[in-house]
Amino acid sequence: MGKEVIKDASLFLHSQQLASNTNAVSFAVEAEEIDATTFGIGGNKEFVAGLRNSSLSCELILETSAVAPESALEALLDAETDAPFTVTRNHPPADGDVAWFANVVTLGLTLKQAIGALWSGTMKFGNRSRAVRGNVLESALGVNVRAATGTGASLTMPAVAAGEKLVAAVHVISATGTTPTLDLIIESDSTSGFPSGTTRVTVPQFIAVGSYYVVIDGPITDTEYRVSATVGGTTPAFEYLVAIAIAAF
Repeated sequence: MGKEVIKDASLFLHSQQLASNTNAVSFAVEAEEIDATTFGIGGNKEFVAGLRNSSLSCELILETSAVAPESALEALLDAETDAPFTVTRNHPPADGDVAWFANVVTLGLTLKQAIGALWSGTMKFGNRSRAVRGNVLESALGVNVRAATGTGASLTMPAVAAGEKLVAAVHVISATGTTPTLDLIIESDSTSGFPSGTTRVTVPQFIAVGSYYVVIDGPITDTEYRVSATVGGTTPAFEYLVAIAIAAF
């Protein structure tokens, strides 16, 4: 069986790209063990899965205790708001890359410093539901920054069955220009040419950095997805990442 060594990855929390400050990430999913032993099962104990809990954590390497991303992460913690956390397999991520993401609802940040060593620390997250595995729908980062209205490439995904969810995470990590605005729509269609695209997600307008997370109920028979972006303002430019997944919660 082939193995894969991850040498470069991207990590996004809310509006922060943490690749240059993180060297390990962990996803854990557990379920309570509920004893369901009854007569008539051959003398063996039987268990069923109870309430599930999923957790995330990251190891940090930082420059100083007083500069980003520490201050930005502490501000996010103080805001007590939901925010998506996304990990991609590659850095920088490309359209179609594998992505794991979750909706973070609590954040714990621990920093430490030893003499003669770099600042380091740990972030621990609690999330509203389990982490999902999907793909990058659009990576408008670096040379691909979005400076004009347009659509992204089409991504083929399985159909969303009844009982499954379409999940999406959006991270806007930079917004420049005068009064810039960014309106994103996630569309689906049965073919990659999008002759009759259907709007599945209308993302609230961004006028600065930020993030968005959404879950849409299935079924959806379409198998092609893309991002449609409308950019406004004077010399606007936005860097953002959109990831989608199909999962059963």
